[in-house]
Amino acid sequence: MTQQAVSLHLQVLRHAGLLHKTRKGAKRMYSLNPEPFQLVDALLDDLWPGALGRLKSTVEADLASNRKQDPQ
Repeated sequence: MTQQAVSLHLQVLRHAGLLHKTRKGAKRMYSLNPEPFQLVDALLDDLWPGALGRLKSTVEADLASNRKQDPQ
């Protein structure tokens, strides 16, 4: 990945509010802004257990169906 591509990606992430940029002389230091990630984390905490439960039920039903169709 070129330096120009990295700079463009960092700029997009910064404009999205995911990064903070500070300057130290000629260097630019980037750090994550934790707030947006905390919002996503909270959303996933609410959704993930239900999604895993549905996945488990689907897989178990599929396994049971396959066992009925192909007894060994």
